[in-house]
Amino acid sequence: MKSNMLIAVVAVSIIAGFLVGAGSGYLLWHRQFPYGSFQRPPGNFTHINASRMIGTQFSGFPFASSSYLISGNANLSPSGKIATDDFNLTTIPLQNGSILYSMKFDEIGTTYNVTLGQSDKLYWIDTNLADDMKGSDLSIGDDGYVAVNATGYIVAFKYPLPGT
Repeated sequence: MKSNMLIAVVAVSIIAGFLVGAGSGYLLWHRQFPYGSFQRPPGNFTHINASRMIGTQFSGFPFASSSYLISGNANLSPSGKIATDDFNLTTIPLQNGSILYSMKFDEIGTTYNVTLGQSDKLYWIDTNLADDMKGSDLSIGDDGYVAVNATGYIVAFKYPLPGT
């Protein structure tokens, strides 16, 4: 009887120790990475319906703080350079005055094309710069783009990009 009770006490002690250790690890991980390992902003924006974003103000866009202007004579910040280093951007002026922006990912062989008016702006979205800092983008699942017209309204939006 005493040996059964000793086994039960040892088993409960081991399980309790495991649970305390796992809980401590969880708390420490989320203190260092409060939004998970990808450091996304708060909220579940991975499933935003693009049609709901079209026609809304860019200033209220959930990814505005993770967006980098790439059209026109954009002067990229150091973070913007990291975010956009994983694709080649080419522009082609069209006869109607609009501009075709072509973003080609050499790593996966995918090209995304967006046609904008001359006064429209194209922003690149990258919610996780950490996966871009090793010489290549480990996942374009945190990348996308948003096009904004001259009055600040979203006219095209794609996030996350397919093709990863």
